[in-house]
Amino acid sequence: QITPSMDIVDHEKNYELNIVLPGVAKENINLEYHKQNNQIVVAGEVPSVVNEENKDKVRVKEVRTGNFKRVITLPKTSEIDVENIKASYTNGVLKLDVPKLEPTKPEKDTKRIEITSQDTNESQ
Repeated sequence: QITPSMDIVDHEKNYELNIVLPGVAKENINLEYHKQNNQIVVAGEVPSVVNEENKDKVRVKEVRTGNFKRVITLPKTSEIDVENIKASYTNGVLKLDVPKLEPTKPEKDTKRIEITSQDTNESQ
């Protein structure tokens, strides 16, 4: 199985991923986000130029072909804005813009609980 090369840049508000997939048609790339593990999965197939008609004429075959899969685990500390992940594919490079959600304030260890009363005769 082929493992595509990639770069990840951690910006303040997003992750930028560049995955190199030369010779792969956009239609042959499957791209998914798995919330449970905070992972992006890229899978597909690099087609071979060798076929029944030309297999006896091939003199050099260095290009790897076949199925590929790359699982990219993002830090658990980063909440991802799943609805706004953007992907583009140009010149054999799949580029993803993965926006981070604003961090929420951590909850205090102790929270005061207000007590309300249903009594109508509180003053008595």
